[in-house]
Amino acid sequence: AKGPITAPKFVAFMDQLRELAEQRDLTWCQDHLRASFALMDTRGNGEVNEEEFLEQLRPRYLVNAVVSMTDGMTVKGGKTVRKLEVNEVVEQLDQPTRELGLNLMRVRVRTQKDGKEGYVTVSGTSTTFLVPYDPAMVMERKVEKAMQELAEAGSHVQKYIDTKIEELGSFHTGPWVEAKNALLAMGPRIRKVQQE
Repeated sequence: AKGPITAPKFVAFMDQLRELAEQRDLTWCQDHLRASFALMDTRGNGEVNEEEFLEQLRPRYLVNAVVSMTDGMTVKGGKTVRKLEVNEVVEQLDQPTRELGLNLMRVRVRTQKDGKEGYVTVSGTSTTFLVPYDPAMVMERKVEKAMQELAEAGSHVQKYIDTKIEELGSFHTGPWVEAKNALLAMGPRIRKVQQE
């Protein structure tokens, strides 16, 4: 069927798919299918076009450890296209292949960040560089990073206030004493925020 997919069309298609695959014992809850559709409906208008639907089926990875992307399948002799940073998303372009002699799984990918293509080691002897893309994991990592940045900012603020208190330590009268006392009162509040 041409045109956008709606939730009822998606549910009906999935029911037909089960029948076509001769997996009649496989059951999908209608509520789960509607929830799955809602996740694909990123615009929230009750419709998903073909491009949006196919986007959900593209195999993607999340970079789990810094790794080089090279221009060739083999690691040795390959020119580095660029380094991939932790939490970058890459799209799989070919099936992963084992590089002979090195016992490494390599895959051709395209970066979501800048569209560059190349080959990346999926996993080595002791490190997993790419893990299957999971939107929940991506969000969790973003939240963890934001929390870490907040803690670092709190630490910088605390150090700044401690420096100012030290600078004001020689004053015993006047408005500088009031400023010092106000800064001293901030200390416990900042530490409380850092601990939470």
